[in-house]
Amino acid sequence: MICIPFNIFPVGPDKAPLIKGWQKAATRDPATISEWQAQGVRAWGIPTGARNGLFVIDLDVDKDTGERIGRDSVLAMPRYADLYDHAFVATPSGGRHIYCQHFDGARNSTSKIGPKIDTRGEGGYVVAPGSQVAGGFYVGSVPEVLPSVPMGLRAMLLHTPPSPQRTFDRLTPTGEVEELLGHISPDLSYQEWVSVLMALHDRYGGSEEGLALADRWSAAGKTYKQGEVAAKWRSFKRSGVSWATIPALARQNGADLSDIARRWAA
Repeated sequence: MICIPFNIFPVGPDKAPLIKGWQKAATRDPATISEWQAQGVRAWGIPTGARNGLFVIDLDVDKDTGERIGRDSVLAMPRYADLYDHAFVATPSGGRHIYCQHFDGARNSTSKIGPKIDTRGEGGYVVAPGSQVAGGFYVGSVPEVLPSVPMGLRAMLLHTPPSPQRTFDRLTPTGEVEELLGHISPDLSYQEWVSVLMALHDRYGGSEEGLALADRWSAAGKTYKQGEVAAKWRSFKRSGVSWATIPALARQNGADLSDIARRWAA
């Protein structure tokens, strides 16, 4: 008997539901679950949302390279990196599921808070630990106490920002960007290094100009590897790391942001 503290329903080797109306049919009833098991069910879905009080952050991988982009994305956000300590379930592909408490308005999303970070909320489901699917096993356990989703991440998930085209005069000029980067050593921790790249990607909209600048900055580091910056850069889509990360890091390292801004404005 599978021991999961949630209502569950049977899914197939392809992770698709095996029953109609799975949201309402999901159950904790031992007799029903035993009957499904007797029919050969080897994988289970857990509905996310209010009924189970569950919200799941899914750290996915690049299907072509196997690179753990979702993991890198969450670790690159210092305020939320400790969520990775709650990634209790490993997926067959090498990804991770972070089980959290449900919150009002929680919905499914794809890469909204970071590259390869998906979420499952109301109307969604995840495959339970202990399940066997075509790709392998889901391994792990459900924590006794589910962590709450940080308010900053909730805000990102609940807010859909407008997307007007920004003009250059509203952006920090490249010279100022370079001066700010001069206050930040490229020999950061890996997570902070990725945060800087993501912030530059945000400022330059993923352009080749931004990539060249990111590579020049990173090349001054002791652990620089040719091609590594470009590989990371092209994996970014949309993240929770904004341009504001770089001025914040520069200020922590002694930069006078007001003076720098005044000089470049002049």
